[in-house]
Amino acid sequence: MILVDTGFLLALLDARDALHDRARAWALHIKDQLLVTEYVLWETVNFASAPANRAKVHALVGHIRSHAGYEVVAAATNLLDAGLRLHESRSDKDWSLTDCRFLRRHGNAANPACLGLRSSFRIGRI
Repeated sequence: MILVDTGFLLALLDARDALHDRARAWALHIKDQLLVTEYVLWETVNFASAPANRAKVHALVGHIRSHAGYEVVAAATNLLDAGLRLHESRSDKDWSLTDCRFLRRHGNAANPACLGLRSSFRIGRI
């Protein structure tokens, strides 16, 4: 299972993005189950809200929500609260709130692979 972050999805959408080609290559290469949270989908749509991007971003979200290769984790208050507590308590880490919400859902022992900006789209561990 690979956690997909907002930066990866945004790079897929924008051909002018410096990491677009790399994101497309990864999208074609990955065969593992991809996990994306509704929070990531929300961020992606927010960042791609310009009228010129709306059709593309909604097509991407529709694909993610209907494709068997993705697991979409529903947003939930308890997941947000747990993520916020972890984020606050681990000032020694550079985890994003998105990372913390995932870790709270799956546990630190899951040691998930993450596909996001900080890894420049290398499969890395959070």
